[in-house]
Amino acid sequence: MTVRTLALLVALLSVAPAHAADPLPAPAKAAVDKVLADEKAELQGSSTMADLDGDGTPEVVFVWSQLGVAHPKKALVVLAHAHDGYHPLASTPLSGEVVLGDVKDGIITVVRYPLHPPKCCPSKKYFQRYLLMAGRLVDAK
Repeated sequence: MTVRTLALLVALLSVAPAHAADPLPAPAKAAVDKVLADEKAELQGSSTMADLDGDGTPEVVFVWSQLGVAHPKKALVVLAHAHDGYHPLASTPLSGEVVLGDVKDGIITVVRYPLHPPKCCPSKKYFQRYLLMAGRLVDAK
């Protein structure tokens, strides 16, 4: 393992989202697991629940990355609750090394690290923020 890879791993593990202690209820976890299986992916960081659209019902939010490919696809996903369980509502592709950051006041923060950080600053983080609007994830600039 190279020093750069080790530094990136330590940086990724040091991101401690505020919602990490809140486990998902079983139906939500099952829906996340189904998406991960369908995409042949793994969870990046943690998942959480938050009311993103102000309707009083929390959505499930998580980031996944495909397994076993040279250039894995990654995505931020929102699942909405319906009478028969949770279903994908919105997603957007992501790049770089990413984990779910904080979800607060309807704003989803994704923490991104460059794929090949310069030797001078391997732990530099970038924050991308998203809002759920009309069933789509949009930049929260």
